[in-house]
Amino acid sequence: MAILPVEEVHVKITAHGGEFTYDTQNHTVTGYDVEIDNPLYTEEDFLFSGNASVTRRNAGTSNMGLSAADFSNLSNNFDNVVFEVTNRNLVIAPKAATITVQNKFKTYGEADPLLTATVDGLAGTDAVIPAMSREAGENVGTYTISATAADPNYTFTIVPGGLTISPKTLTVTADAKIKTFGGDEPGLSVTVDGLVNGDTADMISYTLEREGGEDVGTYRINAIGSEFQGNYNVVFNSAEMTIVPEDTVVVRITANKGEYKYDGTERDLSGYEVEINNELYSEDDFTFTGSSELKATNAGTYRTAMTAEDFTNDNPNFENVVFEVTNGELVITKRQVTLTSGDAEKTYDGTALRNGDITVGGDGFAEGEGLIYNMTGSITNPGTAENTFNWFTTTGTLEANYDITKTNGTLTVLPSTTHTLTIRYETAGGRDISTFRREYAVGEQYEVVTPAMSGYAADEETISGIMGNADVTITVTYSPILYTLTIHYTAVGEDGEVAEPTVLHLAAGEAYRAAVANIPGYESLLDVITGTMPASDRSITVPMIGEEASKILGRGRPTMIIEDERTALGIDNAVLGSGEIIE
Repeated sequence: MAILPVEEVHVKITAHGGEFTYDTQNHTVTGYDVEIDNPLYTEEDFLFSGNASVTRRNAGTSNMGLSAADFSNLSNNFDNVVFEVTNRNLVIAPKAATITVQNKFKTYGEADPLLTATVDGLAGTDAVIPAMSREAGENVGTYTISATAADPNYTFTIVPGGLTISPKTLTVTADAKIKTFGGDEPGLSVTVDGLVNGDTADMISYTLEREGGEDVGTYRINAIGSEFQGNYNVVFNSAEMTIVPEDTVVVRITANKGEYKYDGTERDLSGYEVEINNELYSEDDFTFTGSSELKATNAGTYRTAMTAEDFTNDNPNFENVVFEVTNGELVITKRQVTLTSGDAEKTYDGTALRNGDITVGGDGFAEGEGLIYNMTGSITNPGTAENTFNWFTTTGTLEANYDITKTNGTLTVLPSTTHTLTIRYETAGGRDISTFRREYAVGEQYEVVTPAMSGYAADEETISGIMGNADVTITVTYSPILYTLTIHYTAVGEDGEVAEPTVLHLAAGEAYRAAVANIPGYESLLDVITGTMPASDRSITVPMIGEEASKILGRGRPTMIIEDERTALGIDNAVLGSGEIIE
């Protein structure tokens, strides 16, 4: 009876898929489901020579990548088989993590404390160092501290913090004054102590009032103003005005003062000026035993500390001499410096993108001074990240002499072009079996397990590597596995074998035809053994008839052939393989 090919068989292949959350582990999805519209056609009737496995560790999506070309029909009874393939994905979802910014505090004029944050929810031994930044501003108030992190394996929830700047305490102290009875009223003045950030005394509001009275004596001078002024808590201190007799010599000592921008050199404002209300009295008539030194290099406010007690009258012709001292002030302001890290951009290639360029702006650094930069900005996968950095001062550089403003550049990795990995599977004789093709980004790692083929061994079990800037083509060769066919010879009615077995080494599917050995004193029921070698070793036992058995049988014996999956008619107790009985 002939079996006619059916018109068409549809084999639906649906790849397995899976969804996982990133956990630092490799996740693998293998296999596929088969649905056939003809019950006479089974999975044993076709060969799959592709790769039904996909592995992924990092967050993202990978497709199984099956194709109809991976499947080939093996059945001669069906010559019109259509393979319909539906692929599914292995999806690794980013893991949720939380970055909690810690609150910070400082006093107006101080440097920012180190900005920090905690990261919760990371998997395994992963570590993420957030890039920290805060809302610009140096005035009293609260500024938002933000954090960012670029890691495609995580979806970060940011809990912002705040930097609270508290007012600085500042003192306004009225200066002590002296005037002679009936003389002109001296101008009232104050000494402001505690200004920072380049602020000047004219930013502080106050009024001066002195207690009424014009007779010889002491009168209070009060400085009055608001306690809270901008970035300062202001403390006001009073002083005294002394009205001395008309014949009193008043020597007014005013120390030098000045303001400069820090430049690394020493400023010297030592000394003072003298004003005397009596032309008969001169600087030679008194002695100064204190110090008027006013020298400084680093940024800050420096003040002399002279007092009236540092001056002594030496002229006996003047018994009534008083000294009024106004101390001097040297202000060295900080240099305003801006630091900007460079931008950079490249196409994804699997390596980290960095840029170590720093642009220094503003006042710049004083000669011979500067910073050493530690670049922390880095990005590997497509996306953007801040080009973060920190710094260390070089020898001889004092950071307190500078107000440094930092701006991070941007690092951008663009999605890369892809290249094709082609794996050709063929036999040692050059017969094409199937072809695997898949696109990989430059720098992306690939690993493809060679599919097993019954009866054959491949010269490469796994193809792996990292995609470069060109297509990759690789050939995997299958060579047949040789299996052993052993033909044993036993005598009917006797124990043991009567001759050495015949041994052949054959590939799976190879046809064999072996003549039965001629053994003296014995007669075989068979002349030839034929068949097709399976994908395993095979053992066949051929019964031999000796003289005694021949007398018992007493009849003619036809020549028989033992074949696969058949029984040799007319043979009693012929044994095939592992215990199969031919009857």
